[in-house]
Amino acid sequence: MKRTLSNLFTLLLTAGGVFVASYLTYRHFHPEFTAGCSAGPGSCEGVLKSAYSKLGPIPTALFGLGMYLLLLVSCVLRHKRIANLLTTPKTVEAPSGAEDGETNAIPTTSPNPLYASALAEVRRLDAVVCIVSVLGVGISWWLQYNALFVVEAFCKWCFSSAIMVTLIALISSIDYGVSDRELDGEQKLVVGVLSAIGVTMIAVYSPKLHDQWLFVTKKEYHEARSVKMVSFDKNKLLSSEVHIHGNRNAPLLLMEFADLQCPSCKQADTAMRDFGRRFGDDACFAFRHFPLAKHVFGYNAACAAEAAALQDKFWEMKDLIFDRQEEMEAPDFKVQTFVKWAGELGMDTDRFSKDYLSEAVHKRVARDQAAGTLADIQTTPTFFVVTENGVWKFEGMGTLA
Repeated sequence: MKRTLSNLFTLLLTAGGVFVASYLTYRHFHPEFTAGCSAGPGSCEGVLKSAYSKLGPIPTALFGLGMYLLLLVSCVLRHKRIANLLTTPKTVEAPSGAEDGETNAIPTTSPNPLYASALAEVRRLDAVVCIVSVLGVGISWWLQYNALFVVEAFCKWCFSSAIMVTLIALISSIDYGVSDRELDGEQKLVVGVLSAIGVTMIAVYSPKLHDQWLFVTKKEYHEARSVKMVSFDKNKLLSSEVHIHGNRNAPLLLMEFADLQCPSCKQADTAMRDFGRRFGDDACFAFRHFPLAKHVFGYNAACAAEAAALQDKFWEMKDLIFDRQEEMEAPDFKVQTFVKWAGELGMDTDRFSKDYLSEAVHKRVARDQAAGTLADIQTTPTFFVVTENGVWKFEGMGTLA
């Protein structure tokens, strides 16, 4: 009876997951269909348009739909196997110690091979549901992290999917690892320790997740944390060596501190490329480096862009690095690739290689980093909007938009 109820609950959750994943897949191809999908400044529209909404040409939601359909089929099959298991006796009686013709033989019992076969089928389906759902949990919460902290947007549909697959994983882990088994002392200790670790992690990270959720979804929190007028010398922001697109004397300056290996910076850069065309001579766009330690090649990419600047190719190299940012995540990526890219842009590769290693280039990147530190930059991208009325600081593209 217990297995029937757990499988039924899992089946209901999986059916809900199929519905959510179907909606998200449909929405990917029909973005005009909203169905109330909005959550403030960082709405699910931001998730839908982010780089994490698809893998190549395939929507991420379509992979989720495939996962839920596999779980649904497995649960339906398991329901039938459990029903057979409940109606099949564990043992069968067999006469023992009786000679031919004797009627007073003492009956004995032996394991029923039909029950053992049915139990093995249920266990195999338990394993499928457990493994698939646990993988789904890892992927779902990784996507939730990127939505909240990288894209800075929140989709309630995606979040509900992550909750459902987590519940499925918890139930299936109990079905596969605990049900129909007598745990010894060591096994009970392992289960207890893992449960304690899970509860502790939830307790530690929940406040930070809640704060980020408020920041993303509530306008007042968003503005309070990320938009503020700052007391900062415009001349320090706009030194003579800063790379600028447009009219330096424009009444509006938008300066970005960015890491060339940061996915959020790449998304912001897509929008920033149209900045000059939309505002003309009324605004200019400036770029400064702030490579983060967590990005292995962020500093190298900054040096490559500055080496290109010495051949008047800064903007071309910056755009190319952002366009090929995914290549820097490959395990076989080497810094020599920047030399190859310089050649593609028509630069003198020998000169580029020397400049890339030069003290002047490294000091140039260091000055940008120092300016960012002085401006109390905590995340990338961070923007400064400078007008004659003051300087405003914006953390993240979502706030700036």
